[in-house]
Amino acid sequence: MMEEKKILEALGFRRDWTYEIIAATYSGGRPHAAAMGICTRDLSSITLEVYKTAQTCENILSTRCFTVNFTKDVFLFYESVYEKEGLKYGKAKNVHAPCLKDAEAFIELKVIDATDLGDRMGFAGEIISFAKKEEVIHLLNRADALALECLIAASKIPHVSGREKEFLLEEIRYISRTVSKVAPGSAAEKAVLKTCSGMDQPCPCSRPSTRA
Repeated sequence: MMEEKKILEALGFRRDWTYEIIAATYSGGRPHAAAMGICTRDLSSITLEVYKTAQTCENILSTRCFTVNFTKDVFLFYESVYEKEGLKYGKAKNVHAPCLKDAEAFIELKVIDATDLGDRMGFAGEIISFAKKEEVIHLLNRADALALECLIAASKIPHVSGREKEFLLEEIRYISRTVSKVAPGSAAEKAVLKTCSGMDQPCPCSRPSTRA
């Protein structure tokens, strides 16, 4: 078992990048899971922001602990959103939280800070322990896939006009903003910015996106 303080570094986490995971908590004694993003500011703790209206927020405020479950299986993410009854759970050993049996790995966390962010709560979690079933853990970050979508959209723009062109430009604006948020300083961000700067028209990144 690797040292808790070295887990994130060993897994390949980057500071301020957002990784997609499934958070698991107890809701009145019943296991509950939800797909969401996490990040680390210091490579020693994990932070996540949860909407106050979400069940996960209520659960974390109640139990002050949770697990983050890693998987490359997109259908497991689907189940955590739309078919929660299909999820299989185990029990974390060191905190009062469930874990997903089908996840490749999970981290047990204890809440050390909760911050009111308006419509959301920000939670900082101290790493208590780490467990894995597979030797290689795949971290999911949206940036590479989004950068590819940006390239595809940009390649279509010279051949379309009107509403279809504006739709593609709006897509590129959204992608640019999102990639810079989830993977600042990444090769994906560089690719998106170079794609925008190389377009034969005003860079769409210079206009704010209307997408949420």
